[in-house]
Amino acid sequence: MKNFFISGLLMFSAAALPAMAASTATVPASPALPDPGRMETQAQAQDNNGHPYDQLLSLQIGPFKPKSISFTNWNNNTFNYDSNSMSSMAYQLGWDIQMFRLGGSAFYFQENLSYANFTYKLPADFTANPGNVSVTMHMFGFDTRLMQSWESFPISSLTPYWDAGALITLYNQNGASDLTAGEGTSTNMVAGLGLRYWLNHAASMNKEFPSRYQALPIFLTAKLNQIFSNHAGVDPSSTSVLGGLSIGL
Repeated sequence: MKNFFISGLLMFSAAALPAMAASTATVPASPALPDPGRMETQAQAQDNNGHPYDQLLSLQIGPFKPKSISFTNWNNNTFNYDSNSMSSMAYQLGWDIQMFRLGGSAFYFQENLSYANFTYKLPADFTANPGNVSVTMHMFGFDTRLMQSWESFPISSLTPYWDAGALITLYNQNGASDLTAGEGTSTNMVAGLGLRYWLNHAASMNKEFPSRYQALPIFLTAKLNQIFSNHAGVDPSSTSVLGGLSIGL
């Protein structure tokens, strides 16, 4: 009886050991799921020919001196700004939206908003206190342009570009009296030639970033801006150099 019990125990152990070994075998690890943020970064870089952005926001500043400011307001008072009164700084805020790509260039629809102001001291024939009474001219510019960027430039951190379009300027003059108030509009053709330098090119193109928003492209910009003359009394035509920053989105 004892031998029969021992024999049964040995047979049970021999049958159970392989099953236990199989159950404790290492289970292969499930493949890691792809990171959606990283996939977005890689896909966008591919879609934009190596440039992870299709919009640009920019702020540029530069000296501005229009060709002439001469007008007559509704009170039949005439104002002729002298050369010293027409020196100012212009501030331009821009938004560029990519429309399409052709070869190594990207074409953008561009909207810009600019602002400048000027102070003019009224002459003796206009005020009893000449040299001490002044008026201020505010100029708001709205221009629409088509921009072409050479984004396959051999130096990858540099992007030359040019743009052209039309500018509408709204001007408003105010002072101490309604007799000096005045306003109006002017229209000019505009064009520009510029260069963007990609400050964080390596970081923006690094596919290891979990999200493209952690390394938004940042550019230093320089632009030669030309406003063509409209041969009017208020003529904001000028040639100026603007500099500033742009961010790619």
